[in-house]
Amino acid sequence: ELARYFQANPTPYSLLFAAWDAEEVGLRGANHFVDEPTVPLEHIVLNINMDMIGRNAKEQIYICGAGHYPELRAPLDSIAKDAPIQVRFGHESPTPTRSDDWTYASDHGEFHKKNIPFLYFGVEDHEDYHQPTDDADRIMPVFYTAVSEVIRKAILHFAKL
Repeated sequence: ELARYFQANPTPYSLLFAAWDAEEVGLRGANHFVDEPTVPLEHIVLNINMDMIGRNAKEQIYICGAGHYPELRAPLDSIAKDAPIQVRFGHESPTPTRSDDWTYASDHGEFHKKNIPFLYFGVEDHEDYHQPTDDADRIMPVFYTAVSEVIRKAILHFAKL
């Protein structure tokens, strides 16, 4: 739906929506993309990763990346103020323990290694994480929609700079 929205409402910058496979076995899809990009890497100004955004009992979405790229934080704080869910920041070095650092925990890490700023939107693990019970019927539609709106507003801001 975000891709459809931005197709109908273009921004001054090009947006590339991509889905990569094999994240759980070594970020192979994202790694392949940064090694053999379809656009020059120097043209990519921001990677936004949406991973595990469909449910959270506390109605909290985390944004990781602004700690590494502080210039991204202020507009996100503004967006967070109006969000119907809790927007939290963190899960990145140097503050958390190594096991709680999400800097390289998903596809965005491959972009960070190439010095491409990133924002990772995700939730903390839930009881079905990496379990056969982690099915689509467990998505919380109201939460998922609210997170998507936060991401849409972030893209709108950063794609108009």
